[in-house]
Parts: sequence; C-alpha cells; structure tokens
Amino acid sequence: MTTATQMPLSGSFPTVRLSAREMRAFALYASGRTMCEVAEDMGVSETTVQTYIKRIRRKYMAAGAHLSNKIEIYRAAQAAGLL
Repeated sequence: MTTATQMPLSGSFPTVRLSAREMRAFALYASGRTMCEVAEDMGVSETTVQTYIKRIRRKYMAAGAHLSNKIEIYRAAQAAGLL
C-alpha cells in the first residue's frame, strides 16, 4: 500500500495530495512520454495510467486548477518540482 504525500506547488497551482504512483505517472507523462510509454516504464497497463492521470486532473480540479491539456500538466508538474 502506498501512502499519499503532500506535494507543494508554487505559482498558480494549488497544493494537492498525490500517491507515490500518481506522482510517478504524472512526472513521466508530463515529461512528454505517451500513456503507453508510461505504462511500460511503470509496469502497469495503459488503462491504469489513464486512471492515474484522470485522478490527478480531478484532484487539481477540486483544488481549483484545470489541467485540460498536456501543457498545463507539464506546468503543474514543473511547479511541483517533478521535472
């Protein structure tokens, strides 16, 4: 079982709680990899990666930030120090 970690963000991005697996998927996907490549790197299915990204987007949306495209995902990951 993975514990959730507080992920401080700077700039216009709110602070959200992501699991370690969500943070890894977030960093890999934001760095430019495809869902398929992220899945291969993490040893999970592409559907699992899609679920992680959906959860991340929902968490940000609940906190007031909409990550509607990959550029916004990149910026949020960069602000979080994941890139």
